[in-house]
Amino acid sequence: MYRNVLLLFILFSYLLAYSAAPAAVKPVITADTTYYDTDTGLYMLKGHVRVEVGSRVITSGQAKVSLSSLE
Repeated sequence: MYRNVLLLFILFSYLLAYSAAPAAVKPVITADTTYYDTDTGLYMLKGHVRVEVGSRVITSGQAKVSLSSLE
């Protein structure tokens, strides 16, 4: 009986620890012009590009994002 209670306590602690972890923050991306280049597989952003992830902000004149690697 003691062993079952201990296993349940360990399982509950594990689930509680991982459920309290913050979810991944999705970036907010804006640009004047956006399009997907089917030849290169890149998402092209041009003009006043702004990427916000949490409290971080990145600005640029242009950006390229690979949809397969998200880089």
